[in-house]
Amino acid sequence: MIHNNGNDGSGTHCSATDIFNTTIAKKPIRIEHIPIVENESALKIFEDYFRTNTFSSVSLSGKIFGKVSKICKKTTIAQIIREITPPVIFRIYKNKAAKYGFFGNYPDWEAAKKASAGYDSEIILKKVTDALLKVKNGEASGERDSVLFDKVQYSWPLLAGLLWIASRNNNRLTLLDFGGSLGTSYFQNKLFLSHVSELKWCIVEQEHFVQVGKKFFENDNLKFYFDFKECVIKENPQAILLSSVLQYIPYPYALLETIIKNRFEHIIIDRTPFLQRGGDRIAVQKVPPEIYDASYPVWFFNLTNFLNLFSEKYQLIVDFESTDKSNIQFSSFMGFIFELKNR
Repeated sequence: MIHNNGNDGSGTHCSATDIFNTTIAKKPIRIEHIPIVENESALKIFEDYFRTNTFSSVSLSGKIFGKVSKICKKTTIAQIIREITPPVIFRIYKNKAAKYGFFGNYPDWEAAKKASAGYDSEIILKKVTDALLKVKNGEASGERDSVLFDKVQYSWPLLAGLLWIASRNNNRLTLLDFGGSLGTSYFQNKLFLSHVSELKWCIVEQEHFVQVGKKFFENDNLKFYFDFKECVIKENPQAILLSSVLQYIPYPYALLETIIKNRFEHIIIDRTPFLQRGGDRIAVQKVPPEIYDASYPVWFFNLTNFLNLFSEKYQLIVDFESTDKSNIQFSSFMGFIFELKNR
């Protein structure tokens, strides 16, 4: 179906030859859907063809040696490997060599949990506490998952959403940060929220996090609560933030139903993994040991089905891509800002 008129001899590695010359088929070719799998017979013919014609005058080892000799004069070993390795080979090796990230497709949460090594929550809590104390004391600029940064890693859409909500409420912001650790997002956005006339950042977390939060981090603006309902009744928050949390709980849809029933004026979701096709997926996330030694189940939500949960009562104001990355095909980390209809 495609005509190739061969090589004209002008290329660096070409000689005056037409061995690649092909002609258009004389009979109609029917195009049908076929599975994308490697054809072993075609691959063998392909290899034999190029081995016979392309390397007839110079051996394969000779060509590689010549190529490497030129590259070695001006590149590093890593660059040499990239130069002489076909891209598809490099991608396959990279995927197989990956030890950390997201893996598997499990039938349910329990199956993924059994395939996980788990984690020592006390060690994680200590690392997060130590890191955020340095942020609080001005020894570091920011923290995420216990990792310190010398420059704040902003989620600009999240920050814009918070300021937008405050501007629509007489420069006041009362936020329920569900699963907000010891105040990661609070400290991240604190500078830009300092002019808000009334700021209440309320974190609902696991018991041991709340205990540490109350002891070391709670102040007039930052509060910690053991219970979702208690926080809602006492603080009456205008908005709720779900940043990198929905994917780590066994029953995320039950939580979302509760949130929607409470009719928050705004719902902000950030750093959450979604699939562009197929249904929901449960995988296992393996965390690099330099962060902390852990692996645990994680949800990947079908994007369309997820958005449909909110369509009756909420209007989608904006969607955006988060900075987190995924090694699972057709997936991405995203964020959303929803506003209650008829508020």
